[in-house]
Amino acid sequence: MAYTVRLTQGGSTLVDFADGTNFAFVDYECDALPKRGKWAQDELLTDILGASADATRQNWITLKRALLNAEENLQAWERGAGYTPIFFEFKGEGVTNALQSEAWGVDEIERMNWVDTLILNNLLPEIPLALKRRPYFEESALTTLVNGSTVSNNLAAISIAAGNTRGDLPFPIYLECNPGASSNDLLVAALKVQNTPSNFIAKFEADDGTFTGYTFTRGTGGAQLADANLSNSAGTRVTFPNTSEEMRGRWKITSNLDAFKGYFHAYLRARDNAGTPTAMWRARPELVNGSTVVAYGDWGAPKRKVGAVGGTTTLPLIDLGILNLNLATDHVCIAVHGSTTNTGATGDFDELILVPANEVLVPHAGSRGFGAATFPVVMAAGTRGVIDANDRLPNGYMVDGSGNVLFKRSAFAGAPLFGKPGVDQILYVFTAVAANGNHTHGVNNTITAKARFRYSAARGS
Repeated sequence: MAYTVRLTQGGSTLVDFADGTNFAFVDYECDALPKRGKWAQDELLTDILGASADATRQNWITLKRALLNAEENLQAWERGAGYTPIFFEFKGEGVTNALQSEAWGVDEIERMNWVDTLILNNLLPEIPLALKRRPYFEESALTTLVNGSTVSNNLAAISIAAGNTRGDLPFPIYLECNPGASSNDLLVAALKVQNTPSNFIAKFEADDGTFTGYTFTRGTGGAQLADANLSNSAGTRVTFPNTSEEMRGRWKITSNLDAFKGYFHAYLRARDNAGTPTAMWRARPELVNGSTVVAYGDWGAPKRKVGAVGGTTTLPLIDLGILNLNLATDHVCIAVHGSTTNTGATGDFDELILVPANEVLVPHAGSRGFGAATFPVVMAAGTRGVIDANDRLPNGYMVDGSGNVLFKRSAFAGAPLFGKPGVDQILYVFTAVAANGNHTHGVNNTITAKARFRYSAARGS
């Protein structure tokens, strides 16, 4: 029979229940609907074999050692310590993909002392094991969702097609970034899953162009600015006539509003033309009737300075905080307000960027579809940034070009990303400088994303 039933660790087989020499597989009953909290409990029946009575007993000892180590791993996981997982790997006859579930030992009531057991014909028959394991299976082979793709650092949209995802549970995404921009120590990633991701708009231009799905209106002191270094080669220049805060630009979204329901992290690509940063910006959602604002949403964050002066291809990206766009069904506006401490100064803004911040996937309520990792050293080919939803490693860390872990992230905001099986989804990624919010546009990042698809029961196709 072509099936696989074994315990593995670090790519090596510890116990092969179907090898026919040391063990013989008898029966396996999967706990398809685990009700034991953090683990499932399967029933496994095996014969223990050997060329001699001593060899048979040694095989039993080998099995017990593996299960003891698996239980120690559970204790390590509970206290957040590092360890090398032991997997129960299973592949039924005729099934395409081998599945694995992290083994955490056996249930206490099923333990038996076999030291004095009578071994007949070098056989310990039908040994019952109540195997504790993670409450899901995952494919033992990694699937590459994105493989070394070169994408723009101006919030690249990476499509993941429904046909390229499997399983029936949200799956953890491993995202690795080799940046094209120097000095970048911040990696931001987000996943758009809900409400037809293809209808979502992530970047909103601030110029006189005609746009699909939204319109742009300038506020006080704003004028068209032609600049080849800006997105769309144009933007808005604001001349501040006084120090007061006023609306400087408003984007009105009128199409596919379901795609914008929820919370979004807003960034403004802008620069200050004064000797020192003087312009201050913040944003909020609004409902507008003609030119009259009839309802206001909450400010995403307090006033933020640009953080750097001038710039051509390198422009600061200002974090305006999280906006709740659940305001209305016919339209929603996002308004950016600006003020200055230096009357007569000018400031430019190029585009507004929206990043999904709350794409919650049940049952992984901790996955908000948005993660930002700050690293202790800048990212480069030999120090790549990683955001990883697999909880056997930190949620953010750095690897070398061969994938060896180097450093843990120094800070993390949001949560790692979980994909949703069987639906189209879009992954957004960009890098930046954590210290002052600078963001280099026009430079490409190399992105690799991988996943092990998860199943609630032992299937595999």
